[in-house]
Amino acid sequence: MQTTATIPDPDLTTLTLDDVGRILHLHPRTVRLLIRSGKLPGCRVGGSYRVLRQDLADFLRRSNLATSPSDLSGAVDDPR
Repeated sequence: MQTTATIPDPDLTTLTLDDVGRILHLHPRTVRLLIRSGKLPGCRVGGSYRVLRQDLADFLRRSNLATSPSDLSGAVDDPR
């Protein structure tokens, strides 16, 4: 029986409220409000919220919060 290793899709990487808060320089409660308001896509997994890395990148592009490529470094892939 041959098994193949799967490589995780970076677009499906999830971030916690704390992760997103650190990236956006926001309190995790503010991030939760953005999710609840529908401005930032996210979902509950168990008892906590998760945001897809790609959804955060899209949110940053739509909202013009990212002012330079360094704003995205280490957290979100920047296709520029």
